[in-house]
Amino acid sequence: MTNPVGAYATLAAAKLRLGFTDVVADRDSLIQDFCDQVNGDLESFTGRVLAPIPTFVTTLSAPAAAAATSVTLTSVVGLVVGDPLLFGLVTGTREHAYAASISGSVVTLQTALANAYASGVAVERVTLLDGFSALDDGRAIEVPAGVVSLASVEVATYTGGPFSLIPGSDWFLRPPARELDPGWPWLEVAMTNIPSAGNTTPVFFPGYDTVRLRGQFGWSAIPPEIAGMANMLVVTLWQMRSSGGAYSTAIGGDGRQSTVHMLSDLDYRQLLRYTRDDPLII
Repeated sequence: MTNPVGAYATLAAAKLRLGFTDVVADRDSLIQDFCDQVNGDLESFTGRVLAPIPTFVTTLSAPAAAAATSVTLTSVVGLVVGDPLLFGLVTGTREHAYAASISGSVVTLQTALANAYASGVAVERVTLLDGFSALDDGRAIEVPAGVVSLASVEVATYTGGPFSLIPGSDWFLRPPARELDPGWPWLEVAMTNIPSAGNTTPVFFPGYDTVRLRGQFGWSAIPPEIAGMANMLVVTLWQMRSSGGAYSTAIGGDGRQSTVHMLSDLDYRQLLRYTRDDPLII
């Protein structure tokens, strides 16, 4: 499991629920470990990030020649291996390449650059989707991460082909906000049924990485019920630590036995509501 994006459970919130107001290094370190575990488990279980996904925008701090397999960036804070980077947003010769490794401020690319770029050229992380997953005869495509706002949509007609910028009037975020639960991001980009005269790519064509999106992805804010659930899970893990990881059990004054479970049925159903449903391919 990679490091979670969202801080659903936090040290401060978990300590507040546990009634701790002081600072004890070893104890707080253990609670933070529980927070990290729960945060990773939530994203793993639901199959999605339920938090704002930070944007990554920087510049080249040194020129990059055509056929270069590595670039030097002004900043690499927030960049991770596997991120797709878009070069030349302003120059007009835009292309993307995946980050294969990061060493200091030098990023090795999975594929060589096709164009040369001067120092100071913009570099930003983008979202790439496979046109194979398009729906409605290529008119719509799901965005699993969710969309808070979208700056541009580009489409290639085949794998590795050149991209065309789709006019902003020709695509829509779906489903409509009125059909979404409050706080949910948009989950789909749809093409208009009446494309502009200059739109030569009015559908999402089959292929790998044939859809390129720029924008803010994830959720505008962590859902409060998810944050509450996460912090309660940390409290439960803390209570379970002295029993070797087993569920803690208490005997009441009337002899009845009560067991603290990780999740209540209500919480579990709530978690399922946020879990991503992948389409079944037969």
